[in-house]
Amino acid sequence: MLQNGNTTLGDHATVSKSCRTVQAPETYIAPYTNREKGTISLRSHSSDISIDDKSYQDEQQFARNADFVYTLSRKDRAVFDEALYAKAQMLRWKNEECKNRLVIRLGDFHTIMSFCSAIAKIFKDAELEDIMIESEIVAPGSVKGVLSGKHYNRSVRVHKLIYEAMQRMPFEAFEKSLASSASNQFDWVGINVLEDSERESFTEICTSKQVNDAKRAYDTFVEKRSEENPTFALWSKYIDMVQLLLLYIRATRTSNWELNLSSLRSMIPWFFATDRVNYSRYAPCYWLEMLCLEKTHPYVAANIGDNWTVRQNEHAFSSVACDQTIEKTLNRDSKMKGGLVGITLNKGAVHRWIMGQAERSAITTQCEAMASVTDIKRSRKDLDKKRIAADQKAATNVIQTVQTMINPFDNEYQGLVHLASGFVATVSVTSDMKTMLEKGECAAVEFMESNIVGEEPDIYTKIKKTQLQTFSLIGKKVNSKSKKGEFVALKNSKALFAKMLLIAKSRNLEMEEVLTYSLRPYPHPLATNEGDLVKTVKAKLLKMIEDEIQDGSVDLPVGDKAYIFYAMAILQTFTVLPATFGELATDFLAKIVNTAVSLNFSRVDFICDRYPEKSIKNLERDKRAMGGTNVLCLYSEQQRVPRQWKKFMAVEEIYLQHLEKCGFTGSERRRSVSRTRRQMS
Repeated sequence: MLQNGNTTLGDHATVSKSCRTVQAPETYIAPYTNREKGTISLRSHSSDISIDDKSYQDEQQFARNADFVYTLSRKDRAVFDEALYAKAQMLRWKNEECKNRLVIRLGDFHTIMSFCSAIAKIFKDAELEDIMIESEIVAPGSVKGVLSGKHYNRSVRVHKLIYEAMQRMPFEAFEKSLASSASNQFDWVGINVLEDSERESFTEICTSKQVNDAKRAYDTFVEKRSEENPTFALWSKYIDMVQLLLLYIRATRTSNWELNLSSLRSMIPWFFATDRVNYSRYAPCYWLEMLCLEKTHPYVAANIGDNWTVRQNEHAFSSVACDQTIEKTLNRDSKMKGGLVGITLNKGAVHRWIMGQAERSAITTQCEAMASVTDIKRSRKDLDKKRIAADQKAATNVIQTVQTMINPFDNEYQGLVHLASGFVATVSVTSDMKTMLEKGECAAVEFMESNIVGEEPDIYTKIKKTQLQTFSLIGKKVNSKSKKGEFVALKNSKALFAKMLLIAKSRNLEMEEVLTYSLRPYPHPLATNEGDLVKTVKAKLLKMIEDEIQDGSVDLPVGDKAYIFYAMAILQTFTVLPATFGELATDFLAKIVNTAVSLNFSRVDFICDRYPEKSIKNLERDKRAMGGTNVLCLYSEQQRVPRQWKKFMAVEEIYLQHLEKCGFTGSERRRSVSRTRRQMS
């Protein structure tokens, strides 16, 4: 943005092969960035700045309670994503003229993507990823892009659906804790909202005494339960983070400049807590510069409220961030057919192509308008009845999926637990999950006070990472280190004995004495160097038995044959899974019966695994579970089969729970073999 409002752009440049009016730059940005870096200096304005987060939350409170949008005229502006923002500010802060004339904004679109990745770092392995997949709102192949925020639209939609489900579940727990008389107040509010179909008195209902009293009671309930239950507190933080994300998006959609700055200030501690280093460094600089616009760039401050977003249609709540608009128009056109991809590697030609990119995009848009391709007016997709029904169904699926696990808002666990596996978090993980926001806030305030508004500002100082202990560390291998901090690894190479002989000779050691000690951290016949159990293919045991037998043929009476089924092997053969556990049981039984009947077997032995509490098999099960476990509670035949079948089959707790539910005692569950004989007619 230019400080001088009367500055106008020149005529459009024309690009042709005969007359090159646009010349490629003679230099690159590298020579500028290799010199001394410029730094932000707001020392003279530090008395007008309040760094405390609480002083900016009033703007958020209005947006949380309001249910209407603003429609203001907008003008186009260009902004930078974080990577270019850092380079541009580095050059701008060195040049006093550029610093006085220009204001550079940090792109809101890329900020949202980074915040989505911050959410994923905390909650991905706390079962957020499995909830997305099992509720069928994200395909397994797309979940990585959704969690990282790169699939922007899907990422925002998924977080909205899970946020909706997570909001309902603690409210249901709150209603259970109320007396019947207090619960009737909510019925009164619901009836009035349904009767007010035109939303004429909706604002009055929201500001009524009954709603305010219920809101205070609910906040008190959440605060109390968060202190008592760490799992409740952790997933309440997920609700807070997604609500902050939606507030930031709301600020962009409604072009609410004050809400944008307020929400960004609340997001900064999370960037520090989750070690988003680039946004931890430049987001505070951007936020503080925007606060000082009235003194540093008064013209921009007077006009930025109406010119910081782009509006491409007449719908309300439809303003778009500038960097997102560039992605949808210029960058999209350059990567489609006829774009820059695959044209040339000549630097001069690439520069000329980029200089004329805006003109080509404008021509493309005009051609689409002439062909009436873009002249399609319709209501918002989110307001379609089918879309509303689909979102409602998806939110219900999320609730049902979470209820098959451990309900984070209605459980009696004293510690922080994993929703699917039930693993209890360590003390360090529990402590970090409880204090992560406070740690991020302290780091953010310290960075702003010492590196931006301090006496010697230097934003390029190394930022110390918080390194939060999350559920990702549960089951992770710990490597041993030497005193120098190097990883210790013992390798049994071919030259091992040669090295031992040289060492023994140089140090006057007896080889017989050296060989009295173990040469490996674990015995070779039982374990690998890393401590993993040495496995042998089961088929080798069968081959050994066959080698011991000379003549394996046996004469059996006709019609007197038994068919032995191994339950786990049959379950592993299912490639196309049915929808519910009831259908799975029917298909399972039909497969056994049809096979036995077709081969004229008179008896079927159905053999299941045994699951003793102490077993050498636990080493293998723990290794499989390190890739993630998915323990569900079977409560009806209509329950859906998990989409991550291998993860579901990796643990045995589900079978123990099912046997206990069926009335089996502990001694019966620990029998070596469980058989069920069926007499075939």
